[in-house]
Amino acid sequence: MNIQLKKILEEKNMSFSDLKELLEAKGIKVNNSQLSLYSSGKRNPKNKKFG
Repeated sequence: MNIQLKKILEEKNMSFSDLKELLEAKGIKVNNSQLSLYSSGKRNPKNKKFG
C-alpha cells in the first residue's frame, strides 16, 4: 500500500490535502496524518494498527 500511495500521489501531482478532499467527497473521513502514516507503511488502512 505505501509504495502505491506514494507513486499515485507523485504521478497525479497531488498532496495529502488533495487526496483528503477527494476521499471526503466520497464520504470517507481521513486526516493528513493518517495519510502520511499509510504512505510510510506505519499504518494499515484495513486493520488500523500501527506497524
